[in-house]
Amino acid sequence: MHDQATLRRIRRHAMKNIGFQRRRPKKKRNISIQLEFIEDLTSSLISGHDSGYASPLLPSPAPAIGGGSIHTFFHLPIELDDIGKGLLANIWTSDYSISCQSAHRPDWFMTGTADEATFYQVLANSELYFEVLRSPQRSQVGQETSLSIYYHQKAVTLQRKRLENVFKTQVTEAMLGTAASLLLYAEMSGNATWWLPQQKGMIEMARAFEGGLAALDRNRPLRAACSWAELRGAFVLDLSCSLPLPSWWQQEFDRGINGDHGPVVLWAAEDPGLRDEFSKVFGHVPHWLETLDAIATLAGVVSSRLQETACIRQQQDDVLLWTDVIAYRLLCFRANDTTLSLNDNQRSILEACRLTLLIFVAAIYRCLGAHPCNTRILLQKQQQHLFRSHMVDWGGLGKLLVWMELIASLEGASFDVMHVPKDELQRWLLEKQLGLTKLLSHSFNLASVRQVLWLPELFDLKVTAFVKGEWHRDWI
Repeated sequence: MHDQATLRRIRRHAMKNIGFQRRRPKKKRNISIQLEFIEDLTSSLISGHDSGYASPLLPSPAPAIGGGSIHTFFHLPIELDDIGKGLLANIWTSDYSISCQSAHRPDWFMTGTADEATFYQVLANSELYFEVLRSPQRSQVGQETSLSIYYHQKAVTLQRKRLENVFKTQVTEAMLGTAASLLLYAEMSGNATWWLPQQKGMIEMARAFEGGLAALDRNRPLRAACSWAELRGAFVLDLSCSLPLPSWWQQEFDRGINGDHGPVVLWAAEDPGLRDEFSKVFGHVPHWLETLDAIATLAGVVSSRLQETACIRQQQDDVLLWTDVIAYRLLCFRANDTTLSLNDNQRSILEACRLTLLIFVAAIYRCLGAHPCNTRILLQKQQQHLFRSHMVDWGGLGKLLVWMELIASLEGASFDVMHVPKDELQRWLLEKQLGLTKLLSHSFNLASVRQVLWLPELFDLKVTAFVKGEWHRDWI
């Protein structure tokens, strides 16, 4: 054992084992990642029926291991810089003083994440949303910014490359998704002259899609995004939609509006005299009366849910789909439709009522996250009809006329929809306030006018302030 090499080897191995034994054990560092799922998409599984939204489960872009508002492992079609991450975060924020993009978000966001061009346009649309809410007056039309134009041009460039040889190009889901997002951009920026050709292009793509709408229905998010993009613009411009509604929207409407989610409420149920008088005038148009009852039921459900929580933008997929179907029907009704067999007096009453109901539905849309909801054209057309109200024989429908004036006044006072100088808008509101005060004091009281159709949670505070003329500072 006097061999030095052997002794060194023995000492090395012995000290090695001793060193391992003396070493402190290392801490186990485990990272626990909680994957959250979009509740809108799983609600159909919990409730036991189809909610009208797509069923593939996607992890929500919620915070995870320092990822901010964007899920670290959420797949996106492009790499995002800090600005893009901010726009994406605005889409999913729960702070509605910053953003309000929740209406049909599972549909158009899933469509956007499937394609690069569509996702660029989703970011451009997010910037327009943010620009609307950035305005002190909460203007209903978003102004294009350098950032929105930057992302928009990227989407347009990619879409043009796909359409270079339009006769040989087969319409793909990606092309259709980009067309729908471009249509939303045109509507939100207030560009009506651009919206119409964009709508025509999207409709032609949908018809040229292999298998038609039946095949497109298999991609529910894309199908719903196309219908929502067209419905939003048609609502703003008061035009009929060319695309039929998705079948599952109609199924949800039929199931919910007929009592599955509460009692059916009849229109003007608290004033049987007004209801009977209206039935005498339009009794031969049963689908018109059915739509009025559906709106009354919708208002009752929205009112009850607003009593539970002041914000009903999330987890209200069923109510949003009912509102979509009702808006679609109101846009399809036309007073000059010869199949309705109406005389001139009936046409004037029906058209004024239809426009007022669309303005009423706009207030519900805003509760459900469909903002901005521009009613400038609706309000201007309604005012043109009411301006000629002295030429119409209202008979026993005088209370209906006062209700129309009241809804229009509240809408005009709440948003800068008239696009006129502030002093001119205040003068218009003052005339409305004085005229309504006179009507309410001589003909009807406010409580009786509310019996026509009302949402107390949305209108009570405003109407009290309006009748007193206290709208200028807070509403304009």
